[in-house]
Amino acid sequence: MKKTLLLFLSMSFVLSLISCTSSPETVSSSEISGNEETAGETYKTEAYEPIPVPEFLAASKDIYMFEDYVFSNDKPIIKYQKYDTLKRAGTVLSYDELYNTSDQRSFTLCYLVDPEETNKNNGIPVLLMAYRYFGKDSDNREAEFSAIQLFNTGTHKTQTIISGITEMIASMCLYRDTVFYTTEKGSICKVNKDGTGAKRFESGSSLPYIASIYDDKLYYYGSGMKKMTTCGIDFENSEELFEIKKNHSFFVHGDYLYYAENAEPLTIEGEKYSNICIYRRKLSDLKNTKELLFDGINDFCFSGDRLYYYTSKDKANDTDDANSRLYAYDLKQSKDIGEIYVNKTPGVKRYCVSLNDKYGFGYNEIWSDITEAYYIDLNDTFILNLDNKKVNTVVW
Repeated sequence: MKKTLLLFLSMSFVLSLISCTSSPETVSSSEISGNEETAGETYKTEAYEPIPVPEFLAASKDIYMFEDYVFSNDKPIIKYQKYDTLKRAGTVLSYDELYNTSDQRSFTLCYLVDPEETNKNNGIPVLLMAYRYFGKDSDNREAEFSAIQLFNTGTHKTQTIISGITEMIASMCLYRDTVFYTTEKGSICKVNKDGTGAKRFESGSSLPYIASIYDDKLYYYGSGMKKMTTCGIDFENSEELFEIKKNHSFFVHGDYLYYAENAEPLTIEGEKYSNICIYRRKLSDLKNTKELLFDGINDFCFSGDRLYYYTSKDKANDTDDANSRLYAYDLKQSKDIGEIYVNKTPGVKRYCVSLNDKYGFGYNEIWSDITEAYYIDLNDTFILNLDNKKVNTVVW
């Protein structure tokens, strides 16, 4: 049976928030320190050049790309690949040390790589992670909790930021040194990376989602909300901005807020195809400015200074190369770059589900002579070098 794969978006997690009460049992922690390499690691620590630290980063529930690494949340464990030392099954980050528990029901909810902590760690990635675990509640009954911690992928040491959260964390992002997150009960929360300043805000949505944080303003929406809303980073001065429809993602770049909406499906030769429209609005006048950049988009991804996308017109042309044409738009110069990669491997379609300025990561869709259809094996992945257009296939 053919599976449909949607492009992974930088912020594709929608939900709500918390009750930050401590349980009798919390996750133990140890200091994040040292640049030691464990046996079999391929991290390079010599002559490290610190990377830029963006003000805002959104976490992922699944695939996360950072510099020369791609991480995969293969619950209950996280695996990673380093592009210059690809391994057939990837490298597994230590499960027991990662969660400080042997309970197999614990797993990562969402995560990102913290560039500031990584720079301090000589380039060895440090993950900011929200995860689920089990402990005892105030009545000494087994209960489910959420926690947030930093995890040093080189030393496998952890540092707990907050634990004992009695609702599941649904999404998370990092703005400067403050972690913002939502749970499944309609609130938006914040806590500093040192564990101080915990605060909660009732969003008015059953499933709030932080679209972006820019210039000390938080942009959010969610289930039951008709308009994109903004407030300060201390949740003050809430203001409705503009009406939104069912959408995929929001992304702030330069002076603009970019976002996507689902329009009526395109009909091509009697078949219906996705018709995603990409818009942008000026941050200085969000209520009154709306510019259509693209329509007829099938899948897309915002990353760095680029918007990457696939078109439904190509998807309707059911050939290997037409179904695998990747395009790009330069957000910095407001210029359409056009086609940047065409797959020409017979019997294989390729879709990138995550990209940065160096690489694309995605899944191979293989033709089956038995079913006479293409199918996706979620363990069969590829890494595309955007500079030389070379592709390496990796089985996790």
